[in-house]
Amino acid sequence: MASLAKTMLLGLLGLAIALIAQVVLRRDSPTTSEVSQPYTCPPLSEAAALERFAGLISFPTVSNASSEDHVNDQKVFRDMVAYLARSYPRVWRRLKVEHVGRVGENELSLLITWTGSRPELPAVLFVSHYDVVPVTPGSEGEWTHPPFSGKIADGYVWGRGSLDIKFGVAGLLQAASVLLGGEGEEDVEEDVAVFRPERTLMFAFGHDEEVSGSHGAATIASLLRSRGVELDVVVDEGGAILEDGLRPFTSRAVAMVGTAEKGYTTVEVTLRAPGGHSSMPTTDGSDIAAQLWRLLGAVRRSTTPTRLQAPVTDMLTHVAPYTSGWMRLLLSGAERGGPIKWLLAQVFRRLGGRETAAMVANTLALTRVRGGVADNVLPQEAVLSFNGRLLPGSTPGELVEALKAAVKVAGVAAEVAEVKRIWECSVEKLFLAAATSGIWQF
Repeated sequence: MASLAKTMLLGLLGLAIALIAQVVLRRDSPTTSEVSQPYTCPPLSEAAALERFAGLISFPTVSNASSEDHVNDQKVFRDMVAYLARSYPRVWRRLKVEHVGRVGENELSLLITWTGSRPELPAVLFVSHYDVVPVTPGSEGEWTHPPFSGKIADGYVWGRGSLDIKFGVAGLLQAASVLLGGEGEEDVEEDVAVFRPERTLMFAFGHDEEVSGSHGAATIASLLRSRGVELDVVVDEGGAILEDGLRPFTSRAVAMVGTAEKGYTTVEVTLRAPGGHSSMPTTDGSDIAAQLWRLLGAVRRSTTPTRLQAPVTDMLTHVAPYTSGWMRLLLSGAERGGPIKWLLAQVFRRLGGRETAAMVANTLALTRVRGGVADNVLPQEAVLSFNGRLLPGSTPGELVEALKAAVKVAGVAAEVAEVKRIWECSVEKLFLAAATSGIWQF
């Protein structure tokens, strides 16, 4: 894995390049597209930037779907936002910073607007979030450094949120600060010449992305819609920069651009049993534990259909020019169908590991098991939560039916129901073509 400190600095550099480079959106084929000349970024104190980022990691901004405002501790979030204002003062003084939240709740998300010299142009929205998932209680000692230490050591920044995705927040604010004339907490000189983009840029930082974003990102989206804001492009968190290439396809460095996200749903399976005293466990397999064992075996043995489709095929065809020999021929045929496409799909599903397998299939993962009332009582009910991720064009009903089939094979007494649908995914081919081969001018 690449150094986290280096990853952050690459993010800072990438945004500065995107904001200033004088290039146009190209629609050339991937075999003839040209790489723009890199822009020389303004001076940057890497050590100071990393210290500010490390300070951001130190705030345990854990989101919680069952709590008010979707956060564990409102004060921690407010203190963190105050820290951002102190750490990136030029952003807070020169740009429009709005605190956003649902009506009647604390405003814990941020919308930052950098008005362009041509505000009639559709705006560009950069999206990130500063909430993180919780640390499993009792596992703190297993961390190399404490999860909210923000420790800088051995070429890494350590802590929860260092990759997902506080570095996105810090990177955007750091790049904006440099372009606004400086960085850090020193006094802001109002007469310093600053960069101004042509089109308006917006930064949207949510506080509850890890638990659906319904209080943060959704509220920001509603606010923008109510104002009639038109967006030219939305830039959200994406993949990594693979310095060693995308093996086994190419050894050249590859920046993974996320152009879609799989759909998200939660399906619950409720098992029921007669119960009884633990001193006399059942012998006929009707108890919850036996049913659970059979059901999980059936789920493991069943497979969802394997499908190689956009946007994965778009990625492969764009990587093809940077490979050689038979690999180029193989990847170039990813979109054409037939035996080559089928072979690639099987390689992704069977031989590439869990990362590639998830690219060509809907997935189901057991994430929670709830049941039992006492140590000496056989449970009469258990609820299993399966998190499902869906390929573009798939529906949650497909996963419900897959679990119902597994229940039938396992021979268990169970009810299957979808309980949460966060989003479904649909992909427009035209958008993907532009996103994967285009460079935007701001």
